[in-house]
Amino acid sequence: MKVHNINLVHVEFYGNALSDKQSGDISIAVRREYHISDDKKYLTVILGLKTTDDEAAPFSFRIEYAGLFFIEKDDQKRIEEIGQKDAPEMMLPYLRETATSLLLKSGFPPIDIPSLNFDNIQFPSQED
Repeated sequence: MKVHNINLVHVEFYGNALSDKQSGDISIAVRREYHISDDKKYLTVILGLKTTDDEAAPFSFRIEYAGLFFIEKDDQKRIEEIGQKDAPEMMLPYLRETATSLLLKSGFPPIDIPSLNFDNIQFPSQED
C-alpha cells in the first residue's frame, strides 16, 4: 500500500458561550468508511471525528479526512484489512492534530484523543 494523498475534506466547529461544562466532559465518536475502486487498485478511506450530541457542551466539532491509497499487487489479498484498519491508523494523527489545533485556536484547552486500535472498534457495516 502506498499513500497517494490524505486531505482535510470537512470541518465544522461551534462554540457554546452559555455552557458551564468542562471540555473533559466531551464524548467523541469515530466514523470510518472505505471504498475500493472497480479495478482494485485504489482505496478511498473517509475517517471522521465528531463530538456526540450534547447541547450543554462547551463546543462541538466534526472533522473528516479522505485518504487515497494505491494498492500494490502484494496487498490485493489484504484490501479489506487495509480499509478497515491500516489506512485509518495512518490517518488518525491528522485528525488528532486538527482537533487540537482547532480547539486551541478557539480558546479551548485541547482534549486527549487517544490512539485507537481499529481491530477492536465496531463500526456500522458499509451498507448501513
